[in-house]
Amino acid sequence: MRIRFCLFAALLLACGPRLHQRAATVPVVREMETPRAPAAADTGQIVRIPAPTGPYRVGRATFHAIDPARDEAFTPEPDDRREVIFHVWYPAAEEGGVPAAFTAEVPDDSIFRRSYSFIGVEKLPRVRANAFADAPVSGAERRYPVILFSHGLGAVAAMYTSFQEDLASHGYVVVGVDHPYFSAAFQLPGGRTVRNLSRPASRQQDVLTQAQDLRFVLDALELLDREGPGRLRGRLDLERVGVFGQSRGGFAAPHACRLDRRFDACANLDGYSLTPAVMDSGIAQPYLHVEELVPWQPAPTDSELVAAGQTREQAIAEAAADSLRREATFRRMGPGAVLVTVRGARHASFSDQPLIAPERYRDIAIDARRALQITRAYLLAFFDLHLRNRPPSLLGPIPPPYPEVTVEFYDPAGPTRVLRGTVP
Repeated sequence: MRIRFCLFAALLLACGPRLHQRAATVPVVREMETPRAPAAADTGQIVRIPAPTGPYRVGRATFHAIDPARDEAFTPEPDDRREVIFHVWYPAAEEGGVPAAFTAEVPDDSIFRRSYSFIGVEKLPRVRANAFADAPVSGAERRYPVILFSHGLGAVAAMYTSFQEDLASHGYVVVGVDHPYFSAAFQLPGGRTVRNLSRPASRQQDVLTQAQDLRFVLDALELLDREGPGRLRGRLDLERVGVFGQSRGGFAAPHACRLDRRFDACANLDGYSLTPAVMDSGIAQPYLHVEELVPWQPAPTDSELVAAGQTREQAIAEAAADSLRREATFRRMGPGAVLVTVRGARHASFSDQPLIAPERYRDIAIDARRALQITRAYLLAFFDLHLRNRPPSLLGPIPPPYPEVTVEFYDPAGPTRVLRGTVP
């Protein structure tokens, strides 16, 4: 991968109450060449990511960053430091740039084939996104609010392109982080391949690392906004910052909010249960939780009970206890929490995967594009409310305009309010 520039910065100086104090080290940030969309797929049918719904064209850039303050636990070399790739989708000018690829070109080897078995690695070159590489940032606003995104275990940020492009088209700079060793396979600079090495026994520690990655990327963005020679310099409104994630990233996002108050709002796409710290104490920021059914529904079958070594009575009691604990957690969230349930969705519905490989997700009742439409609408409404102070729209007192949707508002001091979807 060709590297465009390398930025080494001095220690950031305090510039206001939101600037946190970290170790006396700063990120090393390099902009990388954003991959271009192929002229045409060699074989097979083109898959198109749904067009963004906002008024802006979308630009895209890619960066590599090294955190000198953190060791890399997944490599044997004692001097290795934690590094990430992050992709930036942003509001672009009306002209300029060339179509960006959905993902970087991947090697045709067994590691990548196994790593992308959930969609089929051969599908990646056939996916067409909507963003433009090398596009200028739109001049419509001087600075744009920023939203960070954290992917699920064994995925990459590109698998959620529909959400990130759509938010960018509505005037947000959206930063999708690729977390090495918790991701599907991808290449770091120099051709080094990383892939998912996370194991169930280390789940909690790995979630903390993923949350720390988000905090680190926010440090890198502060650096780019202050001193970067690229198009993003001076264009990031880091006084208005959101964060969201899916699955494992959905665990990491609220924990990142506990680590760092620079995050102003948090959304979680079907990630549960949360870290113990979040379950026990909540977070101070507004919180949106979007999901299919709760983890204990539907009730387990007889064969599932046998496999789990439980009686039905034990399963019912465990579900009741889990339900009470989750409700208590939602009430501990600063101003409460908003829970959006999408009937017919499954875990993968909150990604682009069922759209790209529908034959691998035949058990999902809701149409893939419909699930993306609903999720995009609630993400936009949530971040518009808390980062732009816009009217609550879908999060107001009116029942949702989607018959598949139920919205529950958890009030720390009062009863839960429930709104069920209607046909518009």
